[in-house]
Amino acid sequence: MTFMNKKCLTKNPLCNKSLAAIIILITLAVIFFVGVKKNNSVATNPSEAAIEKVITKWIANNPEAIIDSVQNMQRKAMEDQQKNAQKNISVKKNELFNDKNSPQNISSGYDVTVVEFFDYSCGYCKRAALTVEQLTAQDKKVRFVHKHFPILGEASTQMAQTALAINIAQPNLYAQFHKEMMKSQARGKSAAIDVAKKIGANIALIEKTLNDKESEINSMIEENLKLGASIGINGTPGFVIGEELIPGAIDLESFKAKIAEARK
Repeated sequence: MTFMNKKCLTKNPLCNKSLAAIIILITLAVIFFVGVKKNNSVATNPSEAAIEKVITKWIANNPEAIIDSVQNMQRKAMEDQQKNAQKNISVKKNELFNDKNSPQNISSGYDVTVVEFFDYSCGYCKRAALTVEQLTAQDKKVRFVHKHFPILGEASTQMAQTALAINIAQPNLYAQFHKEMMKSQARGKSAAIDVAKKIGANIALIEKTLNDKESEINSMIEENLKLGASIGINGTPGFVIGEELIPGAIDLESFKAKIAEARK
């Protein structure tokens, strides 16, 4: 899974390196004062060298304690994140499943909807796309809602903008464009436009849409980023099936199992 979004990092304690540093500093402070109490050789106002000596000795004798402390904190943060994600998914159902601006792959008579947050620059997303293609070929009652979630830089944003412009101007070509983008190593607007040419899109119309609808398209992307962050998505791909968040690419059988659960 790709974890590169600076906006998301600040919202996700598992990705925030400063968290570990804070935990370690607090742990060391506690360790020191415990050491002071147990070590009569340390003065009431210990010198920096004395503090360093106590801390260094304790770490040398108990390195696993700090590791365990950080891991326990991470485990608790993950559990809280999952609980909040599920709670927010139930609150954000309309934005997730019924947003008219989100491109969709709709099967006639579908009974399950899968929402996918993805980035065209993400290798894991491309791998997941192959699984999704297999799934939709075998299960004709699954609807996919595409949430463009460009977190890997300006090139990703440009590709998402182009895709949304195609969905606005020539929606009948979006599915083919999306499929080709997931197979290609295209990066940036010019490469995305080349893919659009390949599938026969009206490039002049796409360019006009990118200019005329720039604010609207950027707003769509920003809303996706906010929505993803609100339900605990901090990398790509991320899937929502029913009221469950599934981070990362999963295999075909796991997909089928999750969909079967949702159908119940």
